[in-house]
Amino acid sequence: MKLIPQLKARRLRPGLQQKDLKLRIGMNQQQYQRVEAGGNPRLETLELVAEGLEADLMLIPKDKIRAQ
Repeated sequence: MKLIPQLKARRLRPGLQQKDLKLRIGMNQQQYQRVEAGGNPRLETLELVAEGLEADLMLIPKDKIRAQ
């Protein structure tokens, strides 16, 4: 699964709206909307969103994913 759909799914799981997340991370709602719309966010932005979702941003080698 691509990163952006994972972020949105992670936000929706506990019933958070975009405005709830923006309050958690101090980002304006329009900026967060661009992230979920598939914009090209900076790494710092993704780390901030992950923190707000109580998650970690990780890189996993493809060979490790296929092995599961």
